Amino acid sequence: GFVSFMEGFFFITLFLILLSGITINKLSGYLNKTILQKSKIIFVIVTLLLVILSFIPVFNYGSVINAQSPTTEEIKTLEFIEQNTPIDSTVLGTIHEGHLISQVAKRKNFFDTNFLFAPFANRRYDDAKQIFLSKSQTQVTRQLNDYEIDYIYVSKQTNQVYPYSELIFESDSCFDKIYS
Repeated sequence: GFVSFMEGFFFITLFLILLSGITINKLSGYLNKTILQKSKIIFVIVTLLLVILSFIPVFNYGSVINAQSPTTEEIKTLEFIEQNTPIDSTVLGTIHEGHLISQVAKRKNFFDTNFLFAPFANRRYDDAKQIFLSKSQTQVTRQLNDYEIDYIYVSKQTNQVYPYSELIFESDSCFDKIYS
């Protein structure tokens, strides 16, 4: 698959830092040989400023990783799914949780970030979104049956992406909660 935008940005930043070190060394030699030697102090200040600013994405990346990492409770929930659901069951989660469902719960996920190669990818994405956002239990049940989805994983991230998703799944006896 592809590298996420933030990971790619992180690696590009590191690569550019290394290249800038080589460039600074060569440019410094050039400035020493030319008449621009008087502006060397300005050059050093600008260079230091650029180096300091180039580290901001690196520090920001750590907080992004922490925010996107699953919590201990989410891991326990997925382990519960692994231990208490049939091996051939399908679990619906958000697109970003699909790999986590496959890895930790060891169950088939409805879709993940590599779902583009699945048949009717756009339709699957729209239908999953509709399942989480729909207020009609019959419509949700119909779509779950069409795709043979056995379980719906509603996490903290799901509630952030689809704020009202928890309401339909917890409000009625139509859906059984197996773990909380």
